[in-house]
Amino acid sequence: MELKSIGKTVGGIIVFAVVLAIPVVFLLGMAQFSLWALEWAPLVLAWMFWISVLLLIPLAFIPPTRGFSANGLLITSYIFGAILWVYAIAFTYEIWGLFAVIVGLLILGVGVVPIAILAALLNGYWDVLGSFAFLIFITFGSRLLAYWLAEKVDARAMKIAEARIRIDPVIPARRVESNDENDA
Repeated sequence: MELKSIGKTVGGIIVFAVVLAIPVVFLLGMAQFSLWALEWAPLVLAWMFWISVLLLIPLAFIPPTRGFSANGLLITSYIFGAILWVYAIAFTYEIWGLFAVIVGLLILGVGVVPIAILAALLNGYWDVLGSFAFLIFITFGSRLLAYWLAEKVDARAMKIAEARIRIDPVIPARRVESNDENDA
């Protein structure tokens, strides 16, 4: 009887340890992934930046292509944000370790960026701080530009719709009178 009780206790401790180990393994994997992703992140960042500057922003000046430009800028803003997030996780992990990454992730998942900025400030990594500032600027700048262009697209569509109504007014619908005999 006592052996069963000991077995259940040991089994419970093992299950508890496994449940606790899963998030730690996940976080370690995410930290290692962020270090791996930093190898190709600058290339992706450069491509997205130049696509935005050389393609999407010039297309924003042409009214019929503003919708495409707005969608493209919104997509690139999320890519910039993802690169910022991965860079912040990797930097925080390298400078302050896994505990700081966990604390940052507990702050709505995006707290790693402020923690990474704090780590850069307190450790004197001014070039990294400049990189964070640049990434934050292009992330939110391209997102705001995308939303502004989307509003312009909607306003243009509304003007076109109003012009069509003025040119070709809708013929009023004929009134259909109900016949009491057919209703039954």
